[in-house]
Amino acid sequence: MEHETMVDDKLIQYKTIDPPPEDCKMLWFAAMHESSCENPNDHFYPQDYSVALNSALVNAGDSLQPVLILLRYGLPNANSTASNKLGKWAEDKGVKVIYSSELSFQEDLPKSMEPRQSGPFLRLDIPKFVKEHNLFDMPNVCQDHVLYTDVDVVFPNKITQKDIQILSQSVGTGISSYGREHSKAARIANTGVMVMHVKRFEEELPLILQTAREQDPYPRHDQAMLNIYKNADKTNTEKFQLLPIHYNWKAYWRLEPFDFFQVKIIHFHGPKPGRGLGDMSKCNWTGIFHNMLPNRRRAYGPLLHQGICCDYGRTAEWAVQTIHSLKASRQDLCDY
Repeated sequence: MEHETMVDDKLIQYKTIDPPPEDCKMLWFAAMHESSCENPNDHFYPQDYSVALNSALVNAGDSLQPVLILLRYGLPNANSTASNKLGKWAEDKGVKVIYSSELSFQEDLPKSMEPRQSGPFLRLDIPKFVKEHNLFDMPNVCQDHVLYTDVDVVFPNKITQKDIQILSQSVGTGISSYGREHSKAARIANTGVMVMHVKRFEEELPLILQTAREQDPYPRHDQAMLNIYKNADKTNTEKFQLLPIHYNWKAYWRLEPFDFFQVKIIHFHGPKPGRGLGDMSKCNWTGIFHNMLPNRRRAYGPLLHQGICCDYGRTAEWAVQTIHSLKASRQDLCDY
């Protein structure tokens, strides 16, 4: 069937399957390596996930079924399925938690990669997890399409059944849709939020992995892997669609011509809590560069400049306040 919807103020026509039935919940996946709890000096991704989950429970409790995948590759408990503290905390909130010993293509990854660097590749194994754990058989779960986000997101407004239909239809007849990187330009690049047609993606994965094996060096994360595959052949570009802008919004983007209530998922791409987001919310340009390592100044500088000069820190300020009110304590999430 064909469907028309407004995306970035343009009427887009999708050829797609029938929309999901009303009132079903879309599976929402997030994933990380379990060692994210270990280093107290590193960015604390479990706390990011606590914000993402708590905001989803408020704004998407009727439309998303959360699933958390924790990878244990390289850890002493790699083959264990016993719950850890983060998993128990999430399960108590209705999350389906899956513990994985390794990726299905773990042997492909360079031996020089640290075990925790396998974490970003987990989203490619979503079809395997769906099948092994019968996730489409969960009560009232939407079929075919699933949502994946990085853990550093927040759901600022209601995710309705209309949003679920838009997300499903954004894939069209392809295998996945995902969004823009650092610019609002309509370029498919950032997999931090993506929608996947599970069966089609599973069928395509062997070709994606084969293309990755042919690269030198091997792609350092899943985003590079998917973009390399997408650009390897012109016919591949049709398999990937552009996610509507409101579902992978960046905290440094100027809101206009949109209103904040239209933003559905904010992805803390680049500036994060403790890495520039707070200074951006205060328009503290001096503080940003005083507190940031030189390599991050180079990477984040243009993004922070956008957030201060173009958005006056508005979205970042809302995000900082929301993170403060929704984050769980480190002691609730980790044993360390």
